[in-house]
Amino acid sequence: MLPVISSKAIGALRMIRPHIVAGGLLAFSLGALLAMLDKAAINPIRFVLGYLVISTADLSTHYSNDYFDSMANSRVKGEKTFGGSRILFERPELRPLARSIAIALMSLSIALASIFVLLCGAPSELLAIAICANLLGWCYSALPLRLSARGLGEIAIALGTGLLIPGTGYIITKGRFGPLFLLFAIPFTMYGFTLSLSLEVPDMEEDIAVGKNNIVVRRGRRFAFSLIGALSLLATVAFMAYANGTELTTIVDFRLVSTISCIPLAVGFLGFLRGPEMGDGVNRLSTAYIVALFLFNVFLNVYFIILLWA
Repeated sequence: MLPVISSKAIGALRMIRPHIVAGGLLAFSLGALLAMLDKAAINPIRFVLGYLVISTADLSTHYSNDYFDSMANSRVKGEKTFGGSRILFERPELRPLARSIAIALMSLSIALASIFVLLCGAPSELLAIAICANLLGWCYSALPLRLSARGLGEIAIALGTGLLIPGTGYIITKGRFGPLFLLFAIPFTMYGFTLSLSLEVPDMEEDIAVGKNNIVVRRGRRFAFSLIGALSLLATVAFMAYANGTELTTIVDFRLVSTISCIPLAVGFLGFLRGPEMGDGVNRLSTAYIVALFLFNVFLNVYFIILLWA
């Protein structure tokens, strides 16, 4: 009996995507650091509690998406760096476990948010964010809404990664939203949208086969790469506009932020010029863009930490 339990546990752990967990931690930290730059004091306990709320919500999507997309993932050919997992296709006996873990993590996320609001003095917005994040994550793949099949998947990912995750870090630290976060929320949401496109691009054929209705399916990879480049440019332009038109430049040097944003812009521009429709280059380019977003988050976190230490 023990080897069977261990095998199931290993299978369940394989559904976790460490790179997505790392990206979520970076996005959450960005929000918390922005709040500190906006004259909020860091509280390590509140930081950990807030991250527990958003990380459990994030982890639940690893299991729910694998559960509801197991048929699509069965069609995956070869290895895709950020593509769907084939675990539940190869081991269908794990499907009930995956669903149960997803529901348990969602319940834990909302329960923790409720406890922190009622007993620990966390802002009430934390509970609203937890509910929204978990609903978006579940409804992305689950019937009857199945946002990914209704042309709303990109919006769900954009709001989740660009707004809700850093927003949780900000509000758990400062207690309320401020203008500095709202400025960053616009380009962050753009990057969340480009992230969703980059994740979808390698899986176009599989998504067509199972009836998904995302932008890549409707318009093709070439259009998706062009849109990634255009949104990356708009995000950089937004940062440049902030540098020339806001008093908050005394807190953050938006010219430097604009320079850092050139990392995803460079890869996005390459996709705009040469984005392929077929072949191995599709996965390489989408992977390069996701890595560029990751580096943008890393360098922005480092810059904010340096500002706080200065």
